[in-house]
Amino acid sequence: MTQQAQISVLKFPESVRKRKEMYLTDKNHAVFEIVDNAIDEFSAGYCTAIAVAIIDDQVIVEDNGRGIPVTPHTDPEYKGLSQAEVAYTVLHAGKIY
Repeated sequence: MTQQAQISVLKFPESVRKRKEMYLTDKNHAVFEIVDNAIDEFSAGYCTAIAVAIIDDQVIVEDNGRGIPVTPHTDPEYKGLSQAEVAYTVLHAGKIY
């Protein structure tokens, strides 16, 4: 008899506490997420070029994909933050399709 895998679903905030590795944990993880987004754009046919440069302690990632808006977020709760900052730093933030 084979054992069946069980898929578990955790609700917030237990999901963050138990599966921290799924969320940004450090600067390197953030860079990988941004590069991964560029690769997703390429894979979906919205991007034809990706460049990554490491200069001293800065990492620069550029692509010619659709991008994430950098205009100020309109929600008063995120006043002073760009939409890109909210997308990368606020749990469950993302584009509504």
